[in-house]
Amino acid sequence: MAQVRPSTGTPDQKESLQLQQHTKGQNWPTTINGFEDKTEKFMINSRKLSMQILSFFALALGFEEDFFDRAHNVTKEDAQSTLRLLYYPDITGIQLPKGYWRAGPHTDFDVLTLLFQHDGGEGLEICPGRKVQTSFAIGDEWTPVPAKTGHIVCNIGDMLMSWSDDRFKSNFHRVRAPDLGQNQQTRMSIAYFNQVNKNVIIQGPLKKYPALTGGDYILQAIARNFSSFK
Repeated sequence: MAQVRPSTGTPDQKESLQLQQHTKGQNWPTTINGFEDKTEKFMINSRKLSMQILSFFALALGFEEDFFDRAHNVTKEDAQSTLRLLYYPDITGIQLPKGYWRAGPHTDFDVLTLLFQHDGGEGLEICPGRKVQTSFAIGDEWTPVPAKTGHIVCNIGDMLMSWSDDRFKSNFHRVRAPDLGQNQQTRMSIAYFNQVNKNVIIQGPLKKYPALTGGDYILQAIARNFSSFK
């Protein structure tokens, strides 16, 4: 079943596979030669780059440089960082009804997301958090992000926004479904979500938001999504 967004009320037109480094050998595909080793290496490199970026955020917030590195220990059982392989099916010749998206407007729950795209995989649009005026940025201005092989899109997530007492705003993004006459072929992307360990406490220096563990933060975010459909 596809993910239904509170922003649209319709299911995203995509499929995905989620993997975590500490669960290797449990629920990873085993029929693709070299998949485990190559994917694990990709995750290690994604985490390494993420921690380099987050070290600057840590210093800007007055934390120790390795603050976020320690908060994302992917070797522990309570690790939550996730690699998501995303597949948007070919819809050539199909005009999706109004209100349907490949991915509806949303922010990510995590601290920082690295998004990898491929040439020709257009559709991603962003609306920086500081510019959002309407619910889910539906009525705001959106900017297309070119899809380039080898380029990485970095999105600030809700956890970092909370940790920074709103100094750094999470980034709204969506993936538009192409209309007839546009490139409606298959689109694929890879997202690496830096989500802190379940037992890590999230709270900014100014304590604007109540302290929450990483595990409770994710559970509450999911609960908010489900409550919007009641």
